[in-house]
Amino acid sequence: MLRTGFWNQTFETDFNKGVNIDQDDVTFSTDIYLHGCYTISIMKKYIGISLAVVVLVLTLVSSKTSADSNINCSQQTVMVNLSASDQTPYHIVGWLCSSGSAGGKTVQVTVPGATYSHIYYDFPFDSPYYSYTQVANSAGYATFNFDKLGTGLSDHPTPELVTIPALAYSTHQIVQYLRAGQVGGVSFKKVILVGHSMGSETVIEEAGTYQDVDGVLLTGHIHYSNPAVALAAPNDLYPSAFDPQFAAQNYPFGYLTTKPGTRSQLFYYTPGSDPALIAQDEQTKDLVTDGMFSTFFSLLFDHVSNNIHVPVMAIIGEKDFLYCPNSECTSGFVKNNEAPYYATDACAQFVVMPNTGHDLALHYTAPLTDAAAIAWADLRVGRSANAPAPLPCK
Repeated sequence: MLRTGFWNQTFETDFNKGVNIDQDDVTFSTDIYLHGCYTISIMKKYIGISLAVVVLVLTLVSSKTSADSNINCSQQTVMVNLSASDQTPYHIVGWLCSSGSAGGKTVQVTVPGATYSHIYYDFPFDSPYYSYTQVANSAGYATFNFDKLGTGLSDHPTPELVTIPALAYSTHQIVQYLRAGQVGGVSFKKVILVGHSMGSETVIEEAGTYQDVDGVLLTGHIHYSNPAVALAAPNDLYPSAFDPQFAAQNYPFGYLTTKPGTRSQLFYYTPGSDPALIAQDEQTKDLVTDGMFSTFFSLLFDHVSNNIHVPVMAIIGEKDFLYCPNSECTSGFVKNNEAPYYATDACAQFVVMPNTGHDLALHYTAPLTDAAAIAWADLRVGRSANAPAPLPCK
């Protein structure tokens, strides 16, 4: 059972089914009471790092205070292009964060999904409960959390040009900047790409094409699309020019956003999420381009992911409306569906998070998603750039 004590309402979910990482090496089975005290049962085959990570994450969210007073963030602006053949310069704004010095640490680069800016990974609601970047920083990782092109403070090119391959190319440039010490003056030897939804597709495209990262963490993404999405999406999206939040910006009609009141159906399993957070999500929503949509579905079912030869983890909500058949994912379905898309040396692992919808970082189960992600990163890549991973893929 997971019960939150931070809200007036009480949420309970049956965790008897467990939070399973479908690989022989790591399996979580959790029974957690979040109300100032915790009962945690974790079954695992290897070292006890998983338990330590879960305790860390739950400790971080046990109050509404800042997760770590030592976290320092600096706003950075980098220049990118849409492709090797199009050298038009565009600016991307991001935040490089670390608890203490970033030197010698692995950096996690977070790529948000459609209609989200960097806020998805550091959500301004009951912080740090809904902040993956703060959890990662406190766990010993640096993070670079950025507004992808067409969102937030970053430039907004012609929307038809902002495609998944273009976003992958700009992300590739960011990875190279981080390795070269051109972001915040720190050279990072290890880079993990973290994606959500369309951001996960961008991460797959980047890692499979450029092969320049050390780990790939995918959330809210599998190689499947719920047929109901084809009916819902045209009714739930419209040009941002029609939306009161964006009308004054005069973006071209190819910049889209969700219609008011639709995010709950698209992104949430409402019994597992806070209505006040969903309302906040409406106020902080961002944009997606028609160029992203025009390239997303063709790339969703290609096999560029077979070209990823570093560790991969994919976390999907059990009740994900966008990706799960009839909004219901099982561990068996996900593992069988995804296996053909990854090479054996990716050691791909899959997590189905119970009672959770599409936006894993914004549900009551967010600390469990964070714990699974950090435990995987610790084992497969490692926090230190100067030490080998405890459990590398072989």
